[in-house]
Amino acid sequence: MEKGKFSSVATVPGNSKWEKCISREMEIYQRSDDIRTEFYRDYNRILHSTAYRRLKHKTQVFFATRNDHICTRIEHVNLVAD
Repeated sequence: MEKGKFSSVATVPGNSKWEKCISREMEIYQRSDDIRTEFYRDYNRILHSTAYRRLKHKTQVFFATRNDHICTRIEHVNLVAD
């Protein structure tokens, strides 16, 4: 770990707070017969979260006078993620 100005509060392996930062308070609900991978379970949790669904009501603002296509933030996030 590099010793710098913020090394005592950095969330990096080796810091005394590291284990607490990467642990969960409660186990995440999992079904024993679920055919999805952990990635797809997380993906579905994100898609159905309240914070992600709020993006559909926000306009992604940009200045392009020749192109009047305005999209929502949720569209923007999906397009950028690809």
